[in-house]
Amino acid sequence: MAVNVYHTAVSKDNLSRHQILAWVNETLDMSLTKVEQLCTGAAYCQFMDLLFENPLPLKKVKFNTKLEHEYVANFKLLQTCFKKVGVDKPIPMDKLVKGKFQDNIEFVQWFKRLFDANYGGQEYDALVARGGIVVTTGEAAGAKPGAVKTGIASRPAAGAVKRTPPPKAATSSYSSKPSPGSQPAARRPGPSSGAKQSPASAARQSPASAAKQSPASAPKARTAAAASAPAKPDPRLLAEVAELKTQVCDKKYRSSE
Repeated sequence: MAVNVYHTAVSKDNLSRHQILAWVNETLDMSLTKVEQLCTGAAYCQFMDLLFENPLPLKKVKFNTKLEHEYVANFKLLQTCFKKVGVDKPIPMDKLVKGKFQDNIEFVQWFKRLFDANYGGQEYDALVARGGIVVTTGEAAGAKPGAVKTGIASRPAAGAVKRTPPPKAATSSYSSKPSPGSQPAARRPGPSSGAKQSPASAARQSPASAAKQSPASAPKARTAAAASAPAKPDPRLLAEVAELKTQVCDKKYRSSE
């Protein structure tokens, strides 16, 4: 029959997590890296096989499982073994199979005391006892197959260059001033450029366009229009010309007689 032990979390003789892992890996020829990986229950089953003679069917233990319901099956084998050898501690399997550190470290520290109280120094080949099965760590303890962690932003790799978009050109409503030494663009001559117009074109301008001209250019336009327009004959001159034509005609008539 087993020697029962009692354990509290504030005991000074508790081992650290590193000491616990070193003890498990050395005794059972495993390569666990976290206390949480004891949540499968397989290590406890093999420890009981080491301490007592045929306490449980070791072939039914799932050593490299990643499924929670198989963790529960391993702990049920362990609970049956406890009853068989007289260990009266209940196993909190519902907490242990979740792979949380605090629950597993407390249980393994109690189990270490149970081991020390019942170990008689017998030799034991753990690898041969479990049929040569190599226990691997695999996925993180408590993680379900196919589970994907979300909500964690990926960090850039070390040495990676962070690219930033080029700054946009600043726009302004003010016209840009010409740089020193640059020549101003040539302007096309317009109506207000001061270019002289020919008398004919000035005469053809409509009154509306003439009214739009500046006051300084208006007299010049009127003078040019007056010069290009035909002069009206003087009535006196017309009368004299008519009289001369009459006299000439009279002379021709008299000479013909």
